Amino acid sequence: MPEASEPTRLANDIARDAIQIYGGYGFARQVSATGETYRLEEIYRDAKILEIFEGANEVLQWVIARHLIGRDITG
Repeated sequence: MPEASEPTRLANDIARDAIQIYGGYGFARQVSATGETYRLEEIYRDAKILEIFEGANEVLQWVIARHLIGRDITG
């Protein structure tokens, strides 16, 4: 089970695996021959930006730790 700081990394891993399964179609927004659309590119992009901003998860953990344990112990 992933740690509390890992949800964005987990989302990114899952999106990347889905794209790997779909191959080139995973990065395509729409297949012109059939008109079929794929949302994997959008899901991966959203997951990646969350990973980039992962610092927000770490800050939230500090806020929760300070609330539970106290500011003196957590810094």
